[in-house]
Amino acid sequence: MSRLQLAVPDTGTVLIQDYKQGDTVLYIRNGSKWEISKNGCVVYGIKKDLSDLPNPNTQRVGIAKKERLGYGQWKITLGKGLTKSLKTGTKVREHIPFATYTYIAKNNPSLSRSKEWQPLTGACSGFGLEPKNFWPGTKYIQFIAVNSSKGLVEIKGIKLEIAQVHQI
Repeated sequence: MSRLQLAVPDTGTVLIQDYKQGDTVLYIRNGSKWEISKNGCVVYGIKKDLSDLPNPNTQRVGIAKKERLGYGQWKITLGKGLTKSLKTGTKVREHIPFATYTYIAKNNPSLSRSKEWQPLTGACSGFGLEPKNFWPGTKYIQFIAVNSSKGLVEIKGIKLEIAQVHQI
């Protein structure tokens, strides 16, 4: 399930007040990168290096509002309460709930109007949460082509180059 692993970058922080099961407000140290989303997820028991992924301590509750209260103090209003109480100092992070692909190369309108073959290239490297990284813990990859146009798309000469291999 994607919500267990799709962390929103730079949202890892800690609770600055106890959280009681069912409440709709979290008080955290830094909420500057948290995103308002009716489908947002709160994850607890996180690790800074993302080695907790996939994290089963994920609840899709929605992030309704965020408000800076002062230095190191943020109020995050949830769409609904979490099903577990959490203590001050618990590490938390925001996740998004939907599966997505890592888009290495993407089409542009001029390609679809051309009758000539045109190269489309891209690269993905490293592990992390940036768009051109592999998700932490990636062990396998698969090539897919997504055709979002109404016309026929032909693909030829696919080439995969492995520039550097990292042991996992």
